[in-house]
Parts: sequence; structure tokens; C-alpha cells
Amino acid sequence: MSFVRLRPGVQLDDVNTRIEKLAEQVRKSDDVFISLVPIKDYRMEFGISTMRMVWILLTLGTAILFIVAMNYVLISISAMNRRAKAIGVHKCSGASGGSIFCMFLVETAIVISAALLVVGILVYVFHERMEELAAVPLAVLFDWQHLYAPLAVVAVLFVFGGCLPAMLFARIPVTQVFRRYTSGRRGWKRVLLFVQFMGAAFIIGMMLMVFLQYRYMVGRDRGWRPERVVSIFQRKVNADLLRTQLRNLPYVEAVASAERSITGFGANRPILDAQGNEMFYPRNSWFDSDYLPFIGLKLKEGHNLTGKHQLLVNSTFCEKMHWTDSPIGKQVNDYGTVVGLLDSFAFVGCTNDSEAVMIEWFEGTAFCLEARLKEPFDDNLRRLNEEMSRLYPQDDLVFRSMEQMLGNYAESVRVFRDVTLWASFTILFIILMGLVGYVDDEIRLRSKEIAIRKVNGAETSGILRLLSRDVLWIAIPSVVLGTLGAYEVGQIWISQFSDVVLLPIVGYISIGFLLLAFIVGCVVMKSWHVANENPVKSIKSE
Repeated sequence: MSFVRLRPGVQLDDVNTRIEKLAEQVRKSDDVFISLVPIKDYRMEFGISTMRMVWILLTLGTAILFIVAMNYVLISISAMNRRAKAIGVHKCSGASGGSIFCMFLVETAIVISAALLVVGILVYVFHERMEELAAVPLAVLFDWQHLYAPLAVVAVLFVFGGCLPAMLFARIPVTQVFRRYTSGRRGWKRVLLFVQFMGAAFIIGMMLMVFLQYRYMVGRDRGWRPERVVSIFQRKVNADLLRTQLRNLPYVEAVASAERSITGFGANRPILDAQGNEMFYPRNSWFDSDYLPFIGLKLKEGHNLTGKHQLLVNSTFCEKMHWTDSPIGKQVNDYGTVVGLLDSFAFVGCTNDSEAVMIEWFEGTAFCLEARLKEPFDDNLRRLNEEMSRLYPQDDLVFRSMEQMLGNYAESVRVFRDVTLWASFTILFIILMGLVGYVDDEIRLRSKEIAIRKVNGAETSGILRLLSRDVLWIAIPSVVLGTLGAYEVGQIWISQFSDVVLLPIVGYISIGFLLLAFIVGCVVMKSWHVANENPVKSIKSE
């Protein structure tokens, strides 16, 4: 990447126009595009993975916000049967529809204010964790320039959560004081419940995909062994002396060195054809004789590096060289002769054998020194760094865990996993509240029907099946749509990785069935008491 600081007063568009004219003189292909972009806009305009993540997080956030608002509306509408007489009394005392409307807006404002107070406490208690998830200091996140975002969230909750129930309650006629009110708003409640179930399936499906991808990126078998390996890249002290000191430590199992660690090969050795033209650049490194068995790389054929001008290559290298037979003994430019063919393995973030590899022999101890420690690993790593601090107090030699390096590579996925995990727990809690409110309302409306069914011989299981079936008619299509949405968005998110694990279709089907089981379980637990109740209690109240 190149950076340019423009002189004061210079217009960027004028500079880009002149650059384009100059580029035409040297352009060899129409695919070449040269332009200056303001550094503050680069990530949003050209960071494809960044924008993809922005849209996915925006989708998750919108889904949660919408489900929360609809859940509040659902609970409010479910309470309409209980509060109808109170509204009628207010109207008998002179309250207008506008007064009732304002009363419920004030009620919603009080609820949101209490929620904001709880949020403030949670932010104060968990501010470090929140900063890690957001990757932004909270002081910046809630700066006055950015307050429009949380204020917009509060406004949406207030408008949807307050206005819709307020409009419905304001229309309750005054006659409800004198007769039992039966809500005709069951369609509303079913639509809101449909939205909640769909959002839950969507977010839980995303969470499972992200969880599996993180686990795969960190723990997959790459064809080499990072377990208990610590690494340091240094040029400060005598490498041979440091290697000898490491071997003498009782908690060190093995030591080896490489010019570039297995976690990050370079690519600065061009492979030329017979005419001297560049064919490709393999990922390359230099190993000492101990590094191959130390790190656990295996050979399909040939032997390990033992001297100068010896090379190890992989199958992709052979394909690019158009070698169809054994590569052993073949010369590669002036680099050396192939003595071994590497078995299938993968770099961090790559699929197996996706890139050509060439490894050369290194005499002595290279700059990257690695050691495999004995158990307990964490304690021995701490002892090792304390020993380095004592032996080289001025050189700041710090060994780092290779497994931790792999974890750092997947850090953004871990953060996204945590975000979707918290979102999933939140959604499950929300739909639990909404479902409880819906079932309570249905039981209250149908208590006489349930009692008459029991008088006529209906069993408890039949009553539970009746109530569960009504909810399942809403849950099944909504869960299917939410799961399909999770699959589509998950494919977009996972396309940023070259080394991926795909969640099979049976995984999404399992998510759907587990969520349906959770929904039915909530209905059964909530209606169990009514289904076993003496029907006389419900009938005699008429």
C-alpha cells in the first residue's frame, strides 16, 4: 500500500484525474485501476469483508431491536383482556381516547427509562467486556457525535412499543365496564409471535455457524502439531547459545529453528522457466534438520533436509511445475534439488495444499527459534520467560504460545461468536416472555372451553396437545423462514474465509427442531396446571 499526503488546498478529484492520464501511458491491462482514496474512507469503500460484517451486524441488531419492540407489543396486547375494564372506568370518568393514548405512552416511557437505568449499570459493570466486543472504547462509542445511534434505538422502541398498544387501548369502548371483554386481536398476537420465532431461528442459526467456524479455525488438524509449542523471533542474542540454553532446561522437550515459522512463510523466491520468465512465487522458508520432525510435518516420499541445496516441496508446487512423476531428484532453478515431497498440510487460514511450498535447508540456528514444552504448559511457559528475563535482562526475549497465535488469528471470529451467543440468549429470553404472555392470554380466553372439553372426557394430554398445536401452526413456518435466512446470511459471512467448515443442512434442520421443542416445552409447562385443574373452578365463575 502507498500513502500520499496532499498539499493544502489541493482537490483530490483533480489529482485522480491527472493520475489516470499518467496511468494510461504505463497500463498493460484494463484490469489495472489507480486512484487515491481518503484514508478515512478506505475501509468502508474497499474493505469488502468490513462492509460485509457491517451489514451482517446491522441485520442482527435490527432483528433484535424489532423482536424486542414486537415482544413488548405482544405482552401489552395480551394484557388487553385484563385491563379493558380499567380503561372503561377511565372513560366513564371522562378520559378521552387521547388521554388513554398518552397514558400508555407515559407507561412505555417509564419502562424504557427503567431499562436505560439497568443498561447504565450493566455498561459500568461490564465495560471492559463491551469494549472488547465492540472493538471501540465506550468513551468514543457514547461520544456526543455518536449519540444518534443509541437515541435512535430508544426512539424506535418507544414508537413501536408505545404507540401500537396505546392506539389499541384507546379504542376500547366504554361499555367494557359492564361486560366481559373478549379481545379480537388474536391476529395481531399471532403475527407478533411469528416475527419472534423467525428472529430466534435466524440468530440461533447464525450463532451455530459462527461457533463451528471458530472451533474449526482454532482446532482443526492442519497436518502439523502446534500443541505446547512456543516461539520467538529474535536477532538480539547469539542464536546457537540460546538454543543450547533452551535444551538444558528440564521442562523443554525439544528445540528447533526456522527462518520463517510454519505460521507465516514468505514468498520472495521466484520460480523461473527455461527462458528466465517468472512462473510463480511459492511460499518458502528455511528449516534446520530438526524442524520438520519437531513441528510434525510428514513426507509422502523422500527424506528430510540434511545439507545445502536440498529442497522440500508439496504437491501444489509439483502441479505448477507440471511434474507428473516423482519430484525427487529434480532441480529447481539454482535453488537446489528436491529430496522430499511434503504430505498434505495447511497454513493458517488456508485449505490443505492450496499454495505452492518450497523449503530449503538452513545451517546452524535460524532467527525463529521454537521449543516444545512439557506439561503443565502454562506454568512452564511462565518459568521459561522468567528464565529469559534473568539470563537476558536487557533484551526483552519473550516466548509466545503458538496455539495462542492461532487463536489471535481467529480473534475477530471469536468476538463475532460471542456477539451472536449473547444475542441468542437474549432472543430466547425474549421469546420466552412473549410466549408466556401469549399462552396466559390464550388460557384465559379458552378456560371455559378447556373445562367443557374435560367434562366431556378430554384427557390432560389432549388439552396440552390442543394448545401446543395452535402455537405450532405459527412456529413451524416462522422457524423455517428464520432458518433459511440464517443459511443465506451465513453463506455471505463465511465467504470471507478461504478455510471454512460448512454447516450441513441437517444442522439447520436440527436447529429448527430444537427451537420447536423449546417452544412446545414452554407451552406445556405454562399450561400444565390448567390442563390438570378441576373444570368446575372455571365453569362456576360464569
